[in-house]
Amino acid sequence: MTKWKDRGWWVSVEIDRKPAGRKNEDHARGLLDQAQERYDLLLESGQTLSRGIFNRQADMWCLAGLLESVNSWTGTSIYSKGNLLGTAEVRHLTKLLKCAGDQAGCRSEDLGRRRAYLGCHLLQIGLMNYSLASLKKGARYWFSYLRSENGSLSTVRLDKYQLANTIAVSQLCPLFPADTPVLIEMLPSKVNLRPMNDHLFWVPTKQKIRTHWLSRFPPVVPNSEEMYRLWMKKLLHEI
Repeated sequence: MTKWKDRGWWVSVEIDRKPAGRKNEDHARGLLDQAQERYDLLLESGQTLSRGIFNRQADMWCLAGLLESVNSWTGTSIYSKGNLLGTAEVRHLTKLLKCAGDQAGCRSEDLGRRRAYLGCHLLQIGLMNYSLASLKKGARYWFSYLRSENGSLSTVRLDKYQLANTIAVSQLCPLFPADTPVLIEMLPSKVNLRPMNDHLFWVPTKQKIRTHWLSRFPPVVPNSEEMYRLWMKKLLHEI
């Protein structure tokens, strides 16, 4: 029995042939011809379907340009690993491809840059690069997904499900860091508001706690930027 083989990351673009050309059709078909697998299918209706399958070795900017050209065309289907994408998903994938084409920071050789954000850099969910100034400007961090139960700070828990759900939309990216789920699991499920070594690590924000826990400010924040970075390095076993 032949076992199914995982092809890894791939995107399929299918374009039907129309009697009259569309805007930039020749250019788009030239980009389609750069696919790692390229062939035409003759359908029972008599139409010809042009298909290109792109894998990780593809020119990401080329594929992004192709998606921008054909996303609004009727008779066009775009799949990611076999899943049909909607118009909004294709737009998001296009942004991810451009980021990958620029050598995404999440795959940087520099550990500090690679760990600046959790998962996709475009989502801007901070991991190691915590600063109170950034938080005041509206930056998000993983602890922005902490929630207090019944408006009380006696128990503050991390909603890992919501955090993972937010990040999941960027798994369309060919460079999405595979260790992201592991990092989420390593984060604490709840925070301890008791002092650590005579220092208060987590402190409540002075903002009024709202009924919807995911407000602009988390219910608690790290007391010290330096202490936070050292703590995170130990948590992620990177000292």
